[in-house]
Amino acid sequence: MRRFRAGRALGSLAMAAAVGTVSACSAGHTAVVDTSQADSDSASASLTVASTSAATSLDFTTTGGAAIPAVLMDNVYETLVRIDEDGSITPGLATSWEISDDARSYTFHLRKGVTFSNGDAFTAETAAFSINYVREKWTNGISAAMDPVAKATATDEHTLKVRL
Repeated sequence: MRRFRAGRALGSLAMAAAVGTVSACSAGHTAVVDTSQADSDSASASLTVASTSAATSLDFTTTGGAAIPAVLMDNVYETLVRIDEDGSITPGLATSWEISDDARSYTFHLRKGVTFSNGDAFTAETAAFSINYVREKWTNGISAAMDPVAKATATDEHTLKVRL
């Protein structure tokens, strides 16, 4: 197997190997800095974030639209890898990964000591569940990011295998 670390391109798998999904939808959003109440000597100003899309539901797993996923994706959900400003793949919940010679199997080594907000441990089993759940249960357009994935499985507590 070839060993890959941060900075090496993973191609389309970066989009498919997310816990939840990998990228945020940001269409229709703007940010405006309101300085009307801050004088020139003040270091404080307010930030107003507005959306042109009304949220139809907080459950974006079954409801389309960009408003809720755009807010939740990077603020609530974490991904295995990230794409940085220059397009490089960098670690997220995965600390390293290997790609099989046929480029069809990706083995992710997961960060240890990560917990969910309720205190439950993040493991390869929960990562596999999340990827498979998006593939099998989500009914919105975001789930298409998982189309290249055939199956995600846990090989041990901190090792996740994703087969394309």
